[in-house]
Amino acid sequence: MSENNSCIRSRFLWSLSLMLFLTAPLAYGQIGEVIQENKMIVGSARATTLELPFIEYAEVTDMPPYYTLWYWDDTTTDRKVRSLEFHATELELDYLYNVLKEGFDVSMQRIEIGESRLVTRRPLRPGQPLKINIYYGDDSVGTLYLKEGALETLLGNPRNPVHTKADLAGTIIE
Repeated sequence: MSENNSCIRSRFLWSLSLMLFLTAPLAYGQIGEVIQENKMIVGSARATTLELPFIEYAEVTDMPPYYTLWYWDDTTTDRKVRSLEFHATELELDYLYNVLKEGFDVSMQRIEIGESRLVTRRPLRPGQPLKINIYYGDDSVGTLYLKEGALETLLGNPRNPVHTKADLAGTIIE
């Protein structure tokens, strides 16, 4: 009987040891799953150098791609860098470009981007920058001034080399 009890104890201890061995990595593991992130700048206020504002495109593992607009916040006298993050397709970026381009001619426009709202105000005089207020979901506000030339390099044709200038016949030259 004692031999049978010792056999049962040894099997129990072996099972307990195996269970502890298999669950220990789950309880004490400190190395998580790899998440890869690829970022690239797709548009900047200057074509040759990186200057604010600029747009950064990011692809993250297991998440849809998103864009980040980095800009100088001119709401107060001490300028700080702020950002606006949003998901967008190429078509939606083209639409945003057209809305901002129209902002130079239309008195005021509003457009929702994710949890935020952009409000554009036409410049008082030709050649002056477009004023863009960004109202965030947390009730904070950012202000961005954007020149027409900077808009072109930020969201225009240089952003997407596939969309190039059309020739006189109306075909796209790649």
